[in-house]
Amino acid sequence: FFSPEEAAYVDARGEEAFFDLWTRKEAFVKYIGEGIAYGLHRFNLIRDGRIVDRLEHPVPCGFRTLSLAEGVYCCVCAGKRERVWIKKL
Repeated sequence: FFSPEEAAYVDARGEEAFFDLWTRKEAFVKYIGEGIAYGLHRFNLIRDGRIVDRLEHPVPCGFRTLSLAEGVYCCVCAGKRERVWIKKL
């Protein structure tokens, strides 16, 4: 489910990199309304050895990683003009 560049990124950086990449991929396929069936291999989130914060293809969007509690994170994907409001529980 990772491109060769993404797999190399995870191999070089370990478990935290895996979860950072995985949550961005999952957020993206949910954002486009397709879910995992879309195919996580169909888009690459690594450019020049770094994980991207913006994606222009197949649709323009941005990613924001949020800390929910110590050691607990999630990622949100939204379009360029959308504003995401997160209410603290």
